Amino acid sequence: MSNGTFYSFRQIETAGTNTIQWDGADGSMGVNRTGPGGVDVTGGGSNDTLFFENDALNMGVSYGVINVYDMAGGESGVLMPMPSTINGASTTYSVDFALFRNVDLTNVGAITFTFDGTGGGGPSIDAIRFASVVPPDTTAPTITASATRADGTAYAAASWTNQSVTVTFTCDDAGSGVLASSVTAPVTRSTDGSTTVPGSCRDEAGNVAETTFGPVQIDKTAPTLSASAALADGTAYTAGSIAPGPVTVTFSCADPDGSGVATSTTPVTVTVPTTSVEGACTDLAGNRATASFGPIAFDATPPVVSAVATHADGTAYAAGTWTNRAVTVTLVCEDAGSGIATLTGPATYATEGTATYAGTCVDTAGNSANASFGPILIDLTAPVVTYAGNLGTYGVAAGVAITCAASDALSGVASSTCADVSGPATSFATGPNTVSATATDLAGNVGTDSVTFTVVVVQTDLCALTTQFSERSGISVSLCKQLVNAGVPDYVNHVQAQSGKALTADEAALLIRLAGYLP
Repeated sequence: MSNGTFYSFRQIETAGTNTIQWDGADGSMGVNRTGPGGVDVTGGGSNDTLFFENDALNMGVSYGVINVYDMAGGESGVLMPMPSTINGASTTYSVDFALFRNVDLTNVGAITFTFDGTGGGGPSIDAIRFASVVPPDTTAPTITASATRADGTAYAAASWTNQSVTVTFTCDDAGSGVLASSVTAPVTRSTDGSTTVPGSCRDEAGNVAETTFGPVQIDKTAPTLSASAALADGTAYTAGSIAPGPVTVTFSCADPDGSGVATSTTPVTVTVPTTSVEGACTDLAGNRATASFGPIAFDATPPVVSAVATHADGTAYAAGTWTNRAVTVTLVCEDAGSGIATLTGPATYATEGTATYAGTCVDTAGNSANASFGPILIDLTAPVVTYAGNLGTYGVAAGVAITCAASDALSGVASSTCADVSGPATSFATGPNTVSATATDLAGNVGTDSVTFTVVVVQTDLCALTTQFSERSGISVSLCKQLVNAGVPDYVNHVQAQSGKALTADEAALLIRLAGYLP
């Protein structure tokens, strides 16, 4: 055996318990995968061979021993008797000696074997050789993935970005080592959407490691942003039109096919004239959109409104006054701001009673003003003049008591010539008498009426009147007898005789006048 040669064998392909066979030889050792048990390690010498087998090889007669030690120096045991002859040569060894050892390599790391040959004449080291046996590499490499954006900043999986993303894979293997050509090359994603990036690598033993990075979420498209406005009552407001009050501008951001909305301008309420209201929104990838709304104009002042009324002839009518003609009310509206949009039209009132006109004027900004006119008082019915108590015919001794009254059911009586007709019948003309009266109501309607009665002279009434006038009953009785028995002339003579005595001169004259009406 040559002195102190170190041999490193890359792998044992059969896991579990294996038989290690060492055949002494010289020369360099290489790898040949045709030997027993699936693995040979053969050298350039004639018989330099190390076998890994699954069954023992029974050989030769013992001459000395070969011991195997682990790295810590602990003896693993006598492997095999050494053969008594070594082919008679000092530099060349044949397969006349061998060592065998069953070693469990299932869960061990690198094991170093020390081969120690001893001669038969006493302890002497003929040769020392070292072999480092590496167990099978059944562990896959470790693979990791990392990503960067186009600007070189780190990118985290499942986050949104508006830049291209490059994914790089890194492999490590503590066993047989990474096969560099097997590592997945960097992959760049640049289109919108959500994707994953797979990667893999192998070690020299053929173990494969795989991983997936993602999702990689790219959104390079800006969201859409629109602006709308509404008045306080919720009705839509059109830019450039005149608003009657505060206008709230709302921005609506949408990103239906992208990363989704991250931020958006909140509603803005405007109370003064404004050229433009600006808004913006961003999506989760950082894309930004802007929008504006305007201009916004205001007219918060209502119109100035009033109502006027006229008669058909154009003369003015004052509210609260009575009239007996139709009244037309017209709304008058002025607006120095946005101008008049609508107003209530004229209305004509022609029926009796009380009415009130109500009208509204609205400017183009929506401000409104109301006006009313009234009361409108219309009375088309004349007042009523009424005479009561008329007996129709009155004797000269009777009294007349006729009353006169004026009334009006709506506006009321403003003036009246109505007077009672009363007094002795002798105070009225003998014969028919007609009395008239007029009443005017507050609306100007005029009502009239008249009464007719007749004063008649007959003996009995003239006698009764004579009795009323005479202070002495004897005289009146005498005069009545003269009227009835002697006739009118004799009656007249006796009345004249009593003038200034039983009768006053006026009474005597009246009786004489009335007697003239008798046949």
